[in-house]
Parts: sequence; C-alpha cells; structure tokens
Amino acid sequence: MNNKTIAVILTSLLVSPIAMSQDAPSYSYGEIAYKSFDFDSFDTSGVNLKGSLSISDNLFIIADYSNTSGSDDGFDFDLTTQGYGLGANFDLSNGGSWYVSYSLNTWDFDGFDVDVNTSRVGYRQNISKQLELNISITSNDIEGDVSESGNQIGLVYSASDSMKVTAEYETLDDIDMVSLGLRFNF
Repeated sequence: MNNKTIAVILTSLLVSPIAMSQDAPSYSYGEIAYKSFDFDSFDTSGVNLKGSLSISDNLFIIADYSNTSGSDDGFDFDLTTQGYGLGANFDLSNGGSWYVSYSLNTWDFDGFDVDVNTSRVGYRQNISKQLELNISITSNDIEGDVSESGNQIGLVYSASDSMKVTAEYETLDDIDMVSLGLRFNF
C-alpha cells in the first residue's frame, strides 16, 4: 500500500458521514497477539505483547515485545523485537484521533541486535460502535545508517466494552508483518 492510497483513505474517513461515532479510540490497553514476519524467504511467527497507556489527555506511552521463530533450509532461527516510546494524540469531535509517536526498538535476530527507531503518524477512527479502523505511515531509522518507510492498516472489533479482537498488516521495506490478537482496554 503506498502513501497516496493511505492519504485517500484518511481523507475519506474525515469527510464520510459513516465515520461518525461519539468517542475517540482509547489509548489505554494491553494486547496479546499471534504475529508473523515475512522477510523474502525467511518467515517467523510467534507471540506479540503490546500496550499503550494514556498518561494525560493527549500523551501516551507505548511498549511492544514479540518472540518469534522460524526455519529455512533446515536452519532454525529466532527473532525477538522489543520497543518502547512516547506518543501524542489529538482527538476529533467525529470519533477520530490523529496521533504521532516515536519508539526505540531493538530487533534481535539470533543474537545479532539491530536498532530500529520508528517515527509514526497515524489516524484511528471508530467507524461504528463496534469497529475501529487504524492506519499509519512510518519512518524507520535502522542503525543510524538506513532510513526505510512503512505502512500499517488495522481493524479492531469490539466484542465487549473492554475486550477487542484485532487484525493488523504492516510493511517495512521488504518485511511484511501480520498480527491477530485480543486487546483489553482499561
């Protein structure tokens, strides 16, 4: 998905009468998910834990941890990612919310650490009482040498007031990431 597609989706959400809902999405939650990474011929899958906590009306902190494993041509390997950061959100009267965040991340690929610092600009919109659409673009500074952009799109379905079902797709250069999980708002 390219940046023009994301811009069209974001714009249509802002002006669409269907996209009107009373409350903006919550920035206080914990989530557990199945996550897979697809790096050309290397694929890993495993567990992802992430959370966000509102520390004021417009500020939140984030944390993310995943532990995945895979194999290729008989070789087993592990990929562990962890990150933490800070974000700011700007709620709109139509139930939408713009946000920006910055996170410091470490990707450990079988003992080889790579620092990936991520700047993210995104939009979250409750498109009905039970469904949230979220979308973002990222700029990723890898080891201070390489800068790669990425895109993310996700859906959050409210099974109850506190429990949600999540689905997300994200890209970072040649890496595709997919997750399916449960989110608990607090």
